[in-house]
Amino acid sequence: MFEILKTDLSGRIGVLHTNHGKVETPAYVPVIHPVKQTISAKKIRDIGFDLVITNAYITRNSYGNEAVDRGIHDIINFDGAIMTDSGGYQVLEYGGVKVSAQEMADFETKIKADFAIPLDKPTGFGLPKKKAKSYVEHTLKISKQTLQHRKSNGQIWLGPIQGGEHDELVRRSTKSLLDYGFQMLALGSPVEFMVSYEYRLLAKMIINAKKQMPPSVPLHLFGAGHPLTIPFAIALGCDTFDSASYMLYAKQQRYITEDRTRHLSEISYFSCNCEVCSKFTPKELVSMNSEEKINKIALHNLFAIKSEVDRVKESILEGRLWEYVMKKLRAHPKLYEVKEVFVNNSEDVQELQGLLIEKNSSAGIILKIETQKGFDNLPDILLTAMKYYPVGVMIARGDLAIETGWKNFATIQQEIMRICGAAHLPDIWATQVLRDHILKRYKPNDPKYTINVFSDNINYGLTTIRITG
Repeated sequence: MFEILKTDLSGRIGVLHTNHGKVETPAYVPVIHPVKQTISAKKIRDIGFDLVITNAYITRNSYGNEAVDRGIHDIINFDGAIMTDSGGYQVLEYGGVKVSAQEMADFETKIKADFAIPLDKPTGFGLPKKKAKSYVEHTLKISKQTLQHRKSNGQIWLGPIQGGEHDELVRRSTKSLLDYGFQMLALGSPVEFMVSYEYRLLAKMIINAKKQMPPSVPLHLFGAGHPLTIPFAIALGCDTFDSASYMLYAKQQRYITEDRTRHLSEISYFSCNCEVCSKFTPKELVSMNSEEKINKIALHNLFAIKSEVDRVKESILEGRLWEYVMKKLRAHPKLYEVKEVFVNNSEDVQELQGLLIEKNSSAGIILKIETQKGFDNLPDILLTAMKYYPVGVMIARGDLAIETGWKNFATIQQEIMRICGAAHLPDIWATQVLRDHILKRYKPNDPKYTINVFSDNINYGLTTIRITG
């Protein structure tokens, strides 16, 4: 069902096999309204999206048995793979829906959705733990019943993970859904995290789920459609993610760029070369009637989101996803807090060691130090890491300099090197400039080559420049 082709960090390029063809991941999944869609599903398919999501609850209310007779692919006129949401969003927004979970599951089966989601009860954000726990238990009960009554028709059911900011509930939800036998999981309620700028909590939520999951199980993220959240979501292990952001932003005349959204009235020139931006100027778009203007902006937004996903894929192929994510995180101070979820203390190292032992792996550990917190905890981190050889330390010079300040960086760098020297451990300088220079001189067009630069002492002398392919 899921084939992994290439990995970097926890991100991976893979292929989902469905009843309506293959879907390459990571993939943005545009939301298609089954009744009010103004950009045709065929156009979205032509842009390059092989998977879309639509709302089965709205489809049922609007088409009834006609949808069963015609099938969801004919209803929305899309010949690729289709995922259906069973009404969980309506439950979150309005408190409930007028249909049972089993009725929705039967309907999703009959309309032949490629991916289907049980009628869950989202926990959202800010819910007291006791109430969140009851929502999780309800969702698990419904999910188990749905999976037990599923038909062997090639349809892929996604287990909805709930729990919100309550780590224990997220872990329990994930583990239970895997025990039930779900082939794919979906992480619920992230929209409220993003609206509240709680990106760090969202990242922790993803990590809590991923820690329970084997690599063979893909993860979907509900409601993630901003260019800034896509890279870190992929880096943390999300394989697909849906959103109606392309249209919601367009209705507010907001134009998606690489690192933010801008109001159309603020733009003088388009730097994008999509079919909208290459044909019209900002002034021409502003002067259009409301519906046409919204559709043109929405069309551009689709191209912009797809371009972002493609840039992340390219970063995975080139083995530089970390650098790309770090660049993105600096676009917003709250987004930059996501860095805190990466290794910063000895407990993180212990957890990694446990996973390596569990998998009987002899892989070495490189500790990349790029934050003030990581530097402050370095002695404890090293004492823990040295119990498991081989181990080395990488100094992320640019990131660490920004974190600690350029005036302090030279002292901090030498202190790290002294600690490594005392521990008889190699220290590695992450030097992008040197890497680019060597690649340009020796192998300018060969992406398979990587360079590791090892420093020997505080005199900036290089003992080894190793090029491996």
